[in-house]
Amino acid sequence: MFYLKIIGSALIVFSTGIMGYCYGKQFSNRLNNLIYMEQCIKILETEIVYGSNLLTEALNNVYLRGNKKKYPLYLGK
Repeated sequence: MFYLKIIGSALIVFSTGIMGYCYGKQFSNRLNNLIYMEQCIKILETEIVYGSNLLTEALNNVYLRGNKKKYPLYLGK
């Protein structure tokens, strides 16, 4: 009976540790996506203000110059 309790408690500790690692990985990816999105918004601002480009041309330039990683909110190409 004692060994069963030890195995059960080890299983709980192991499984919650794995769950915590997975949630931490998701939050880390989310932070990186927000950083990349902020960089793309800064590129877009530069394209519009200093380049005096049309919005469609500016968005295309941001796509070409920005990070090619797909965002969860990105629905294009």
